[in-house]
Amino acid sequence: MSEIQDATFLYRFCRFFVDKVTKHSYRRYQVVGKQNIPEKGYVIWVANHTNALSDALALLASNKKPKVYLARADIFKNPTAAKFLRFLKIMPIYRVRDGLESVKQNGEIIDKCVSVLKSGVPITMFPEGTHQPKHSLLPLSKGVFHIALELEQAKNDDMLVYIQPIGLNYSDFFRYRATCLVNFGRPFNVTEYLEQHKNLDVPKQMLEMRSILTERMTELIAYVPNNTDYDAIWEYAKIKSNNRKYFRHALTQVENDCGKHFNGLERRLNVNRYAIHELLEMQASEPEKTATMLSSIDAFRLWRIQNGISVYSVAKKHSLLRLIKHILLLLLGLPYYLYSIVVASPVWITCLVLMRKTHDDAFYNSIRVGVRISVGAIGFLLWIALLFIFVPYWQYALLGTLLLFPSYMYYTDYHELARITLSDIKWSVSKKRFKHLGFLFE
Repeated sequence: MSEIQDATFLYRFCRFFVDKVTKHSYRRYQVVGKQNIPEKGYVIWVANHTNALSDALALLASNKKPKVYLARADIFKNPTAAKFLRFLKIMPIYRVRDGLESVKQNGEIIDKCVSVLKSGVPITMFPEGTHQPKHSLLPLSKGVFHIALELEQAKNDDMLVYIQPIGLNYSDFFRYRATCLVNFGRPFNVTEYLEQHKNLDVPKQMLEMRSILTERMTELIAYVPNNTDYDAIWEYAKIKSNNRKYFRHALTQVENDCGKHFNGLERRLNVNRYAIHELLEMQASEPEKTATMLSSIDAFRLWRIQNGISVYSVAKKHSLLRLIKHILLLLLGLPYYLYSIVVASPVWITCLVLMRKTHDDAFYNSIRVGVRISVGAIGFLLWIALLFIFVPYWQYALLGTLLLFPSYMYYTDYHELARITLSDIKWSVSKKRFKHLGFLFE
């Protein structure tokens, strides 16, 4: 019987397609820090969990290496689903909420994880235990350390055991075609740590390792403490980091301080971190003043959301010329948008139906990607057949086929441009009401 880490031809074929769809589901997808991945040794990958199944797909697409995942056991209850999840190289891990009898089965799962790791394939985990669409971290479970300690005892060579922290950073958790930054951090050398802390008992070792890993993971994301001020602090960071003047100033400060030059989405991440740190320092030094400021920011945030106004409209200065340009682009692109509505209808209609049945908004992008992979592929082939059957000239059928490729991305990007344009108009009419928040917009 084949092991779960063994890749079949069907898996490799499907994975190539899935990775392509995953990357195209983001307006920009970037991987940084690959040089931090150990070239030798046994490596357990751990990442923050914010965007349901999209997190696993983002990690899968980050490089071509095979990976095996651990996921919560309750999704394996259906036998058909369990077989499909095994095909996807996902194994169950039991939590206390699943019952103490179920948790006892984790011993067998840990043994399988050790076997996978010894074969050279990384185990990928989300140690928070559940997802939350926030730039924050829940307490890390001890499962990852149990696996690392078991592997350290079971290995019969001098290979090192590492835990590789990874930060997943999305510009938006719910909007399709947002941006995604996969940030590989400094690996934690478990073998070295255990050698240096032999005097500690296992529970103490686990607590210390969890503290170290938590700290390293917070360094890889735009970390905001998960407290009552979370929404206001993140609102402040979003608005400030999208202000061009503030962005240039903050990026210069960060790059000068660390002596590095950042590119692409990594720049946005570091400016967000700078803005968050700036506000947290202010909160520590002037708590009363900051509390009043955060209250005003949160009230504005709620008003902005209720009125359908984007952060980008608030943060960036928009001239009349820019607004006219966007309106012209929408008018010029309308014919192809109408074509895209028709050919992408099987995908977006299926997505709407499934999303209405989903109570957790964090699954929206997972649904969109899944539907594009399944329904989108079938619909694409059907449209090609219909074009060549019913269009009288093959040249026009070929043109229609070529226009199929970017249709769904264009459909979503057109929607986003229309949303932002309408938001710009609303904000230009309303912004005079918020002169007292000049510190936020300047």
